[in-house]
Amino acid sequence: MTGLTAARARAIRETASPLLVFVDDDNVLDVDYLEQALAIAENQPELGAFGGVTRAPADMQHLPRWKKRLLPYLGVRDYGREPIVSSRDRWGKWEPIGAGMVVRRCVADWFLKLITSEPRALELDRSGAALLSGGDSLLARGAYRCGLSCAYEPALKLTHLVAADRLTWRHLFRVLHGHGRSAVLLNRVLGLQVRWMFLFELPLRLPIRVVRDGLSGFAAWGWDIGYFSQVRKPWAARDRDDAERK
Repeated sequence: MTGLTAARARAIRETASPLLVFVDDDNVLDVDYLEQALAIAENQPELGAFGGVTRAPADMQHLPRWKKRLLPYLGVRDYGREPIVSSRDRWGKWEPIGAGMVVRRCVADWFLKLITSEPRALELDRSGAALLSGGDSLLARGAYRCGLSCAYEPALKLTHLVAADRLTWRHLFRVLHGHGRSAVLLNRVLGLQVRWMFLFELPLRLPIRVVRDGLSGFAAWGWDIGYFSQVRKPWAARDRDDAERK
């Protein structure tokens, strides 16, 4: 088993701490990050998974506006100075991303149990050339399965060192494409309803995105294409294939 999910699983197995903090090799935590994480966990026992502000490096402040609009898909986000907390089982600003995510042991254990019992969950994260990104959400949403909430906590701050080659139009399109595929896979792994997308909808979404988002809408259309391609792949057929291999 390789990829980001495998690395997280190894970390969970190798630790016994009641609180885990996941940090990527391109993350630079503020000096008080761990101190703040411990304080939040102690003062808010209802939180199962939380994260905070992820800043871009200073040399990225002069990016074109259309690229800045897409930075959240690369793990750069700042939703303001007020915490956002929710137990709603869907994406929202309260859902932490992988960079600097803090989770309680029960959430980590739930995640480990799920990926062991449902091998297709391994498809949700980056492995090799694939740019899927649903593993962050899968881990965070374990909080709800533990009867806890997720939160955006702005007291937590880190810098995300985004490489220049990740800011090309081609790469951004591929990232958005992966996010679209991940949205389908995540809901299927969690047993949630997946909205069908018809072929005629796909070309209609491009002008809507461009009118709303300008140049970034062309790259964001990759999300729709990824979602469309994944939602048409039969989930039940994979079950039959797996059974036949066994």
